[in-house]
Amino acid sequence: MGNNINRNITNKRNLSPDSASPPQLKYAAWTHGVSAQVERPNFLIAHKNSICTVDDGDAWCGILRQGNGAKFYGEPNTNNWFHFALNAPVILNGTRLKLSKVFVLFACEVFIPHDDPVPRYGTKINSVHVWDGATRIKTFDNLDLYGGYKTIKENVNQFILEPAIPVYYGINISVGVSFFGTYIINHKIKFYAAGGDFI
Repeated sequence: MGNNINRNITNKRNLSPDSASPPQLKYAAWTHGVSAQVERPNFLIAHKNSICTVDDGDAWCGILRQGNGAKFYGEPNTNNWFHFALNAPVILNGTRLKLSKVFVLFACEVFIPHDDPVPRYGTKINSVHVWDGATRIKTFDNLDLYGGYKTIKENVNQFILEPAIPVYYGINISVGVSFFGTYIINHKIKFYAAGGDFI
């Protein structure tokens, strides 16, 4: 789902190149967290026998989809990818769009002892990769993200593509997640939404 966004930017005369207005936002596309697709379902808890022994008894095959998003439960010491396809045009009003930002709204936790700054167990986001069709156009790695973010927070769950990249075939946002340690109660991540800005 997307919104065609028109913003009025005041034109000022005699602007120097350094004071030019930033590119106008032409389109914004978002997808709800319930649309998240797991790459390796066999790495989710109890996928083989369809029994979840963690906090949400209604989870089936390691996945619980609810009105506010989708929660995934990972097997101990595994890594997995979760994918979000954005429904957005590649050409708008005769102009090819460029992707300038992507966003991921999520919640996950890690346990960090008071006497040791190294996390012992939990779930965290390691990577966000952006794909245009079959081509990976941008990577954000070594992120070490955890916490709860139901809205956009700059420099945390907002990822800027500089310069903005032209879009040709359709955008997919891939989120790399690590479920580490042996205490499975924290091996879960919830996705609320993912989106992108186009200029």
